[in-house]
Amino acid sequence: MKGLDMRWMRAIMFATGLTAAAVSPVFAQEAKKTIIVETPDPGARAVWFDGSDAFSRQDFTHSTTVSTAEGSVAKDISIDFNGFDLPLRLIISPRRSGNLAFAVARPRFTSCADADVRRVSGAAVTGSINERLNLMAEARRLIQLCGTVESVVPKLVRKYYEASCSLAGDTPPIFEIHRDAAVRFRQLPDSPAKRTTLANCNGRGQGADLRLTWNLANASDPAAARLLTAELLEKAHDPEWQDGFAAARLSADLVERLEVNLIKQQQIEASNTNDLASAISYTDELDKLARDREFSDAVKAEGVTTEALARDRTWFETRMQRDE
Repeated sequence: MKGLDMRWMRAIMFATGLTAAAVSPVFAQEAKKTIIVETPDPGARAVWFDGSDAFSRQDFTHSTTVSTAEGSVAKDISIDFNGFDLPLRLIISPRRSGNLAFAVARPRFTSCADADVRRVSGAAVTGSINERLNLMAEARRLIQLCGTVESVVPKLVRKYYEASCSLAGDTPPIFEIHRDAAVRFRQLPDSPAKRTTLANCNGRGQGADLRLTWNLANASDPAAARLLTAELLEKAHDPEWQDGFAAARLSADLVERLEVNLIKQQQIEASNTNDLASAISYTDELDKLARDREFSDAVKAEGVTTEALARDRTWFETRMQRDE
């Protein structure tokens, strides 16, 4: 039984080529985040969460607080400019430092003017967050005003989606592509360029957030990392996060393997420090996962068997009795 530590040290390296978690400083997680939306004069009438709860308002500043105690959350908001609204989807992470703050101005267009359409549809999707948000707002406003002009609406929809995709690609992410932009873009005629854009953009913001969480889990000590795998496992079974998992090239299976790997590291560490009660507890936790239908494949992939766990438990109990 003394071969336990060496036998499992090899198992700590993923067969997929991922490295085992290394000891690292504790990462910061904030339980709440403040969202601040500036809407320059004449300002927005209100900012809403998905058509329900409104942000508090002071002059042209709208703000609210969101709980991130259970990890990153995706929230739909709508900026109501009284007759025109801009829907946005936010990615709010407890591991992003500081508040989420941005500004959006109401487009001053009142008609579908050719000059405005040419400028917006031909604009480069570059610049600051606020500049790209303003481009999004302008494109969506012109889509509203030019709704019956078939020759220009597709160009505006593409710009609306491209700006959304660009914002979703920021790191760390603040935005995901809102379904309004996604649905409008998907309704355009099919083309190779459209398919390429969708492949590059779908799930982009969520994918970046998941990949950051995954990388942090792989760089943290096991106890801290398991806080992150718990979050990832919950999202892995949430339909709203599936595009993000695909974009990040992650899966529930990979997260489950990491979770098993981390518990095994904790078992080994407890054994090495003679914390045998904890070693037995981790052994029982692994045994429970080995008998769980959802985790059984991950447990097998990490080389853990119920027979080996039974031997481990006997060895720990024998050591405890010897030390009494």
